[in-house]
Formats: sequence, structure tokens, C-alpha cells
Amino acid sequence: MLADIHAEKRSYTDMLVEAFTTSKEVFAFPSPPAIDPTWKISDQDIAKLDYFINHDWALKMGAQMDPYWGDQCQFLAGHIVSYLNMIHNIPAEIIIGEVSINGTLEYDANFEELKQEYFSETRMRGNQNLHAWVSIGGDVIIDAAIGHRLAKNYNVPLKKLPRVMVRRASGFIKSGLNFSAKHLPMIYGSDFLEKTTLNGPSTVKFLYEMARSS
Repeated sequence: MLADIHAEKRSYTDMLVEAFTTSKEVFAFPSPPAIDPTWKISDQDIAKLDYFINHDWALKMGAQMDPYWGDQCQFLAGHIVSYLNMIHNIPAEIIIGEVSINGTLEYDANFEELKQEYFSETRMRGNQNLHAWVSIGGDVIIDAAIGHRLAKNYNVPLKKLPRVMVRRASGFIKSGLNFSAKHLPMIYGSDFLEKTTLNGPSTVKFLYEMARSS
């Protein structure tokens, strides 16, 4: 049950592997995943990634966006994937699923609803019940929306959080602050967002192509 995310014994990487298998078997997305969930990512690479995102992307592109990011996870994930791909040649993939914060489900994501939405002949209107974050493989999570939700709903001081949280899954669970967040990946989602919304990486790719050539 989704309500028991924090009681889930499988590692984040194991759940990500399962999500990739399910995506291929059930959704048969047209594009192969850009990353491998079993890749080993070093602490040095995570530190470099954090610098790129929080000291470059967030200060340039992020500063031009709506000041509240807590309800823009898909839009932000699409931007970050395009930024990493185009500016740094880093493979990245959007992950779709759910996140539990202090035992509370934030988005009410449901696998069957995701499947129904993807295979529907008409695009859904309104908000989607899902959370989107970015993966470069392994247990690394890049979550741009969670910080503002933590500050708004869980009284976590925003000044103690980076603009974009870039860390291993275990670093969200044992955060060192007054929250514990556990991500549950369901599918890899760039193709999902391309079909169901206008928030996939392809819609903003041209911005980063322009930035790269300038």
C-alpha cells in the first residue's frame, strides 16, 4: 500500500529498477530510458551536479520562474533534464511516482491512473496526481519542488534548504532536519509527460540549445 511507503524495505535503487521494468513492459515508451538505475554515482559527481544545478541553473533559469516551486515539479523536472543534457552532456531522466513526507502522501499518485491517463486518447485537463523528479542513475534524486512544500506544509526553514535538493535517497529519509521524505518511483517519465502534458523536456530544449550556442 502507498500509505506504507516509509515501511517499504526495498532500497530506492531496487524500486527504481522495478519501475523501469514496469515502464518497458506496461507502457512501452517510444524512447529508451536515458539512464540506468543501477549506475553507481560517486559523492564527487553528486557534489559537482549540485553545483551545476544550484549555482548555475537555479541562479539563471530558475530565477526567471515563478517564485513558488512546490506545485511545479513536472515543469521544473523538464527544465533540469534539458539543462543537464544540453549544457553538460549529462544523461538524465524524469521519474514519476509518489513521495511521503513524515508519513503523509503528498500527491496521491496511483499507478492505474497513470496508465489510464497515458493510454487515453484525450489529454487530461487540470492537475495530475503525481510527483516528478530527476534521476542521473542509481540512488541520486534531484527534486526541485520538495523544498517549498517542506517549508509551506512542514515548517522546515527554507533558508536551511538548497533551492534544488540534490542528494541520495537516504539523504531525504534521514535529512538531519525536521522531516523525512521517501520517494517511490513508479515509472520513468519523460515520454509520459511528453504525451500527457506540455511539460516534457522537448518543450524547453530549445532554450538550452540557444544557451549552449551563445
